[in-house]
Amino acid sequence: MGFTPDQKSAEPTVSLTPSQFQEMMAAFAKTIVSEMKKPSEEEQATLDNDKALRERRRSEMIIIAKEEEEMKKRTQAACEHKKPNGQYAIGGQVFSDGIERHFCLRCQKVVYSGAPAVASMAGGLGGVTESFV
Repeated sequence: MGFTPDQKSAEPTVSLTPSQFQEMMAAFAKTIVSEMKKPSEEEQATLDNDKALRERRRSEMIIIAKEEEEMKKRTQAACEHKKPNGQYAIGGQVFSDGIERHFCLRCQKVVYSGAPAVASMAGGLGGVTESFV
């Protein structure tokens, strides 16, 4: 059962130029591709959970780092920078930038940092005095 040319269909016809049809198909393809790339509800839930977990871990790491820094400051403040035999536990070095740095060998606190004395450069770092501590 076919239609004769004089019969009219119930739906109106639309005419498109080839360029209009091409634009329409490109937009349609773009929409389809973007919809296909979207994660499913389950995948989105997993992604959201992973993101929340990363944020929670990041926050916990920040808290831990702050606690460690506070503990280091308390340890350094309580340190006498001395060995059990009463001698200072200070070591030092002249670094490549020309700065002499002395630090406690027990708590790693930098107790002096500055331009080295000429005597230090010639004969090593020399003895540590109370002026560094």
